[in-house]
Amino acid sequence: MRGFDHQGRIFYYMCFLASRTLVCFLLLMGAATTAWGQSMEFHKIIDTQTPLPGGPNEWNSFGLPSLHQGRVAFQGFERGGAALSYMLIAAADGGPVTKLLDSSATLPHNGLPFQHFWNPSLRGDTLLFGGSSHHQWDEGIYTLPAAGGPLSVWLDPSIAAGPYHFAVWDGSWAAYAEGDSSSPYAIYATQGGSKGSLVAGAGAATPSGGTFWQFDPPAIEAGALVFPAEVNRGALGLDSGIYHWDTTQQQLEIVADFNTEIPGGSGTFEGLRDCDTDGSEVSFLGIEGFPGFGGQLGVYTGPLTGPFTRVADLTTPIPGSADLFTMLGDSAVEDGLVVFHGGDYTTNGLYGQVRGGPAFKIVEGGEIWNGKTLSFALISPESLHHSQLACLFSFTDFSRAVYTIRLFTLRVDGRLQRGAIGLVRAAGVRAGERVSFTASLDGLGPGPCPPPLGGLCLDLINPLLLGSTLADADGVAEFSKMVPASLPPIPVHLQAVVARGAGGMESIKSNTVSAPLF
Repeated sequence: MRGFDHQGRIFYYMCFLASRTLVCFLLLMGAATTAWGQSMEFHKIIDTQTPLPGGPNEWNSFGLPSLHQGRVAFQGFERGGAALSYMLIAAADGGPVTKLLDSSATLPHNGLPFQHFWNPSLRGDTLLFGGSSHHQWDEGIYTLPAAGGPLSVWLDPSIAAGPYHFAVWDGSWAAYAEGDSSSPYAIYATQGGSKGSLVAGAGAATPSGGTFWQFDPPAIEAGALVFPAEVNRGALGLDSGIYHWDTTQQQLEIVADFNTEIPGGSGTFEGLRDCDTDGSEVSFLGIEGFPGFGGQLGVYTGPLTGPFTRVADLTTPIPGSADLFTMLGDSAVEDGLVVFHGGDYTTNGLYGQVRGGPAFKIVEGGEIWNGKTLSFALISPESLHHSQLACLFSFTDFSRAVYTIRLFTLRVDGRLQRGAIGLVRAAGVRAGERVSFTASLDGLGPGPCPPPLGGLCLDLINPLLLGSTLADADGVAEFSKMVPASLPPIPVHLQAVVARGAGGMESIKSNTVSAPLF
C-alpha cells in the first residue's frame, strides 16, 4: 500500500578497508525504506469511525494534534447528538484513545459549560489548552493531567480579563495572544496564576524600528518564545518580522525581519509567517513580492540569531518529481529536522529535510490509506518531537484521522574535527533500541548487497561500522567517537541502522548525512 513501509529481510557481510586492514562484519539487520533510503513508521491513532467508550457514536472531525514524550493529544468533534467537543489523548505509537474532558464540563469561575476548546499543548505529564463558554469574555487557559484528573486554572477571567488565544507552553512558561482572534494586540508569557509579562503590544516600538501592529500565533520551547508580527513603519507601510523573547533574560530580539537577506534568493524579506522553535533553532515561512508572479516564497531554518538556510523555495523540485514547489506553508523544527507543508497546483503533502540534506517526501495527497484517498495532511508547531510527527489527515470523502509517524533521522552535532571527538545523533527509534552507526569515506551509493539482503542495501560505499548505543526514552541515540587526525580533509558519509524484530526482519535505516572533515 502506498504510504507504508516496504519491509526487507536481510543478512549481509559489511566489509571495509580501515587503517589498511580489511575487516568484515557479519551483521543481522533489515530495512524498511522510502525512496530516499530512510525508514518511516506509521500509526493510526483515530479516525471518524473509531468508537470511544463514553464518547460520541460518530466523530465529525479532529483538531491539530500536539505530541510530546510518547503521547499525542488532540481535540475531537462529535457529529450530531449533543455535538460535544472532546479533549483526547493516546499513546503516540497507537493504543486506546482516552477522553480527558468534554464540553459538558463547567468553567471553574462561573459554572457555565465549556463551549469551545482550542490549542492543546502537551508537555510531559500535563496538557495545557484554551477554553471558553459561549461568552468571549469567559476565555481562559487551563491544564489537565495527561493521565486524567481534575482541571486546573492557569489563567481565567477571575484572575485577569481576556480574551486569550493561541496558548502554547514549554512545560513551565505559557505564551498567548490577547485580543480579538483575528487581530491579537499583545503577546504575553506567564507561569500561571497571573496575566504574566507583556512581551510585545500593539503600538510599542519594535527592535526593527516602527511599531507593532498585530501578532500571529507564538511558539515556545526550552524557555525561548518566538512569534511573527506585523510592523507599522509609518510612511514605509506595513512589514513584518519574527521576534524572540527569552524567558530568562526577558529581552526582545530580532530573529528575522525586513532587513534580513533571503537565503538562496535575492533582496530581503517582506513577509514572515508561521514560525516554530525547538529552543535553539527556528523555522519560518518567508515571502518577498508576489509568489508566482516573480516574487519569492520559502521555508527557512537556522539558529535563533541566524544565519539561516533555505529548506525549500519556489526553485526547489518536489521530492520524486520534476515539478517545482508552487506553495509552501506551516513548518515544525526539532533536532535539525524541519517538516513542512508544500506542493504545486496538482498535489500537496508533508515533506522534511534533515539539516544539510535534500528534501524528502513524508506523505502526499492522492495516496491510499486504509482504503481512503488522502486529500491533504496538516501539522502545527506542536506536531513534532524528536523525529516523531503527529498530523491530521483529511480524505477525499471528507473524513479525517490522526496519524503519528516516526522518521528515523541522523544528523551531525557541530562539526567533525580531525583529532577531536565527533558527535552524531539519531532520533525517531523506539525507546531502548540499539542504534548502530556506520560511515564511509568513499561516498554515497549502493552499499553491501549480498543475496541475504533480500534486495535491500545500505546507502554507503564500503561502509565502516563505528559502534552502537542505546536510545533513550525519547527514542534518541547519541554516539561519539574520536575522529582520527590522520584522515584526509574530505567528506565523511554516515548512516544509522537498528536491528529490529525476530531475526532482524523489521530492521530499519536512517537517512544518510555527508559532512566535511576539518
